[in-house]
Amino acid sequence: MVDGYNVLLTLEAALSGGVLLLGRDGVLRDLAAMSAHYRRVQATRPALELLAAYFRRTGVTRVLWCLDRPVANSGRLKRLIEETVQGIEPEWTVELTDRTDALLAESGCIVASADSAILDRCDRWVNLARILVEASIADAWIVDFGQGSQTPDC
Repeated sequence: MVDGYNVLLTLEAALSGGVLLLGRDGVLRDLAAMSAHYRRVQATRPALELLAAYFRRTGVTRVLWCLDRPVANSGRLKRLIEETVQGIEPEWTVELTDRTDALLAESGCIVASADSAILDRCDRWVNLARILVEASIADAWIVDFGQGSQTPDC
């Protein structure tokens, strides 16, 4: 399960030259302020394509994206995600939900997020944005607050 806005905003920031923070917990986070609306940027489609390529390469068979319904333009982002991955593997499902954080935290699936409120409550997680940034965005601007800390086991 993918915390859609959380992962996407971090990748967009990395691709756009924004500052990313590597916390003492080993989790990579962006500084983008998420308010009540989402605005597509030039890096949105490349970020989605980067995710799709990673999932294909690693053999992931199904991806469930969770987007917060109350965020303006969630429907548009859902359609963009579906268009971007139409006809390719793995199978992506995008859901608009009013309970995204709770669904992710209560899921028995592996959760891709950097949201500490979710990570503290879910069973298994992966910092997908960090994996992709480190593997694919060599010039990402990362400020390391972990002073060389290792990524925690997920």
